[in-house]
Amino acid sequence: MGIGRGKREIMKKIVIWTMAIAVAALATVGLATPAFAAPVTSSNVATIGGANFVSTSADGTITAAYSADTGLSVYNSTTDQVSSYTAIFLGMTHVGEAVVSPDGTEIYILGDNPQAVAVFNVSSETVTRTIALPFSAWMGAITPDGSTLLVYAKTTQEILKIDLGSDTVSTPLNLGLDYPYQLCVTSNGSTVYVPGYDAGYTSIVDIGSLTQTGTLPDTDQPLNCVLGADDTLFIGDYATGAVRKYAADGSNIVSAAGLAEEMYGMGLTCNSVIVGDYQNTGYAVLDRTTLEQTGSIASEVYTYMMTVTADAKTTWVGGYYAAQGLQSITEDNCPVAAPTLPNTGISSQGAFMMTGIASLALALGAGLIMHRRRKNS
Repeated sequence: MGIGRGKREIMKKIVIWTMAIAVAALATVGLATPAFAAPVTSSNVATIGGANFVSTSADGTITAAYSADTGLSVYNSTTDQVSSYTAIFLGMTHVGEAVVSPDGTEIYILGDNPQAVAVFNVSSETVTRTIALPFSAWMGAITPDGSTLLVYAKTTQEILKIDLGSDTVSTPLNLGLDYPYQLCVTSNGSTVYVPGYDAGYTSIVDIGSLTQTGTLPDTDQPLNCVLGADDTLFIGDYATGAVRKYAADGSNIVSAAGLAEEMYGMGLTCNSVIVGDYQNTGYAVLDRTTLEQTGSIASEVYTYMMTVTADAKTTWVGGYYAAQGLQSITEDNCPVAAPTLPNTGISSQGAFMMTGIASLALALGAGLIMHRRRKNS
């Protein structure tokens, strides 16, 4: 005989409850989608300057702020100590940005007067050498391996590269771009993006040959850029307070506007894009995937510049006033990426979940078959 209706209902309920318990068990081992905390700010670190250009090491341990003709402040987040050095001590009367090496051992101070790069050793607290430039430096970036320093001049609208192994300075390339506030180098060190402000485009430059390979058109004054660890590119527009997101192949994915009165900085945390405002304190917070605004962060900081760590999970903000100085923005429980299985595109975490559910289903099926066989016999 087959199983009666009442017994079938009992078996159905057993299956449903067993599946519910299995899903709950999977969630307890971290396979359910976790909830992530909103971005939070650190306490301010006071600096000796006003308008703070800011740069950080790959891991965010060493962060430097330089303010025009005032001087350099270096913050060590491990020791929670800040050290400051006047422009006179560093041999500079006016500079642009100060670029921190990926390992945090050196800071490259980009001179407007004199026209040179002063190489500052963080450990010895001294300028160990200078590298002469053919123009007044303004903005810079360094390749992830620390081998090449890129320097941009707002006066001549040119970019050049310096081989830091030999201090060899290349012939400049004219891009015709006004006031880029961030240069963004891809994770493999092959490409740099240079936003163009009044020029109406972002230049794409091959670092090896130092040639322009393309542009990203934009009539809304592109001023800022930031790259995700997967080389997803975000461009920030000064005039409209807009953010545009591009895939690694340069295709526009999504955009959002009206986020700041004067956008002077853009950063990233695990799940968010952070937008800073030159005219107003605090930050706008966007969903990193959709660019929908998810909230805002209260702060006394008027943003002058932002920079992110190599993993694109922590943002450092250079404030417009010395009292605001430096501030970090991060998230407390960033997700940990599961390794991807070879040739599948499926993460091991997802595969484990599917295997567990499949095994559970097979076990339930086998149990039902055995139950029916015993009844039928």
